[in-house]
Amino acid sequence: MTAPAAREDAGTPPGGAEGAAEAGGVVAAFLDVVRDGFALAAAEARRAGVGLAVMIALALAAALLLVTVWLLLAAAAVVALTGLGVPTPGALLIVAGANLAGAAALGFGVLWWSRRLLFTATRRQLAGGRRRRDDGPATDR
Repeated sequence: MTAPAAREDAGTPPGGAEGAAEAGGVVAAFLDVVRDGFALAAAEARRAGVGLAVMIALALAAALLLVTVWLLLAAAAVVALTGLGVPTPGALLIVAGANLAGAAALGFGVLWWSRRLLFTATRRQLAGGRRRRDDGPATDR
């Protein structure tokens, strides 16, 4: 039996240079895919940011128009009341009082809803199911 022939590249496994080049190519391709994915996400985020800014501007314009309509309706109510014989200062006070009553009702609605945004079920779950005194109402409705 003869001794195995000595290999010139005894320190590298068979196909080592080709395997390393292939692995490097795979890693480079993977990094290209990741880089392209991040570039796409960044471009879409920029586009979403521009879209959000446009939507906010349009919402502000719509809100301004709604305020204008509300003021015109209030003015029409004052004109209607004065047409019915109510003095102008009295008509203005009546319309102002109606606006204050509506604002108070909306404010109480905000307070009512704000008490239900305390994540009581989530806090109860994280606490191991024990109810705490500041958990708010027993139901989440």
